[in-house]
Amino acid sequence: MGAEEIKENCYFYLKSNGEKDETMEALCVLCAKEQNKGWFWEGKRLGYGNYDLFCSSCSNAIYIRKK
Repeated sequence: MGAEEIKENCYFYLKSNGEKDETMEALCVLCAKEQNKGWFWEGKRLGYGNYDLFCSSCSNAIYIRKK
């Protein structure tokens, strides 16, 4: 597994898609502060899984794996 190209901190929050359907979404730091929601994740230090991650609000890259 190669090193990542982009690795930023983010905030996660639960998005409700109905009564019993919730998904975990990510926000970049700027969008999370503007919207005042989410739980902070120190991704720069702790990292992420084997997936690319984008802000659900502005679509900026939070984590991009090196191909």
